[in-house]
Amino acid sequence: MKPKILVIGENSVTPMGIIRALGQKGYDIDVVYFTKPDNKSDVIKSCRYVNRVTDIPKTETYRFYDVIKKDYADGNWFLFPSCDLSAELISKIDDETKKHVYMQYSKSYSIPSLLEKNLQNKLAGECGLKTPNEVVVSLSDENPAIPNSVTYPCFVKPLVSATGNKTEMAVCGNSEELRKHLAKIRKTDSNRKVLVQDYLNITKEYTIGGVCTENEVYIPGIIKKKVIARLNKGVTLMGEIVPNSEIGENYALVEAFLKKTGFVGMFDLELMITDNGCYFGELNLRAGGPSYAYTYLGCNLPDFTVRSIMDNSEPVPKDKPQQGKFFVNPKVLFEDYRSLLISSKEFKEILSGSDFNLLTDKSDPEPEKVFMSQVKNKVQYKRFKRFVKNTLIRAGLLHK
Repeated sequence: MKPKILVIGENSVTPMGIIRALGQKGYDIDVVYFTKPDNKSDVIKSCRYVNRVTDIPKTETYRFYDVIKKDYADGNWFLFPSCDLSAELISKIDDETKKHVYMQYSKSYSIPSLLEKNLQNKLAGECGLKTPNEVVVSLSDENPAIPNSVTYPCFVKPLVSATGNKTEMAVCGNSEELRKHLAKIRKTDSNRKVLVQDYLNITKEYTIGGVCTENEVYIPGIIKKKVIARLNKGVTLMGEIVPNSEIGENYALVEAFLKKTGFVGMFDLELMITDNGCYFGELNLRAGGPSYAYTYLGCNLPDFTVRSIMDNSEPVPKDKPQQGKFFVNPKVLFEDYRSLLISSKEFKEILSGSDFNLLTDKSDPEPEKVFMSQVKNKVQYKRFKRFVKNTLIRAGLLHK
């Protein structure tokens, strides 16, 4: 049986990659898209492979469950997450509704627990991967207790990715900076926890996309980050796919870790190279931002994900992606550019140094056209606004 696909997410590039990968294989596709005032679903709606888009404001995610029960719980739909929020929401669908949909799962842990980075780090460490020392800090207290074990500089990030965003990650040089940062992000949402980790001097980063089946792990290649976003820290702005052998003996440790999680589905895993060796970053239980690079270069991970869950005897593909090609994530690039985090010169150098971007598809050109029309005026306005603000700050006429 070939299911229909419901892609769930936000931020156009990642869901678009999944939609195109599955659309090219003939699946019927609907989308649930979480919107914000500056993040509409117009790009997604323009895609030739999309039948129907249901918009849900990100402030009203509770409506997701009503949509699933009403329109997608008839036994014909596969729920495909494309962001941390969608992975978490899918995992919390009630047991009765779960009987009538197809979805990713874990044989060993509940998905909500597996989304917590401290459990991921524990399992990674048990498999021989290096992990930074860390403590969990609750934001529910206005003056949270900071353990004496925290060393500085330290690095702060959400315990569960869906409860925060990349811009909230920060390096804090001392306890005062740490408390100020915790107070700042607490204003956004105090009903959550964060990880405070040892700061790592990272020299190189990889993101690994693949699929876990009931018995095997399929990783056709790993993405080496050439340029990393400055606004959304750690996100791949530009990269290339390289052989698994690039990470040496760490590949076997990654494979062992993934099997230990019991996860079945498509994943995105981060590794960091430091002066002190290779460290585990995090595991995302969904497609990663640059995942369409695999499809573009010859390995359709979303299609294999669906086929392997529908039939756990589905053999692992032999496909290997074309190498030596650089890609750029246009959304991430424009976000850094409009925030004055990269210069016009850097912007042009990145574009000229890439072989393709993650929204380009000659057979489906409208999404890229819509995206470009949206960002053009927005980028010009925001760069001018930030330029004026920074000029006033430097002149002493405005405080940060």
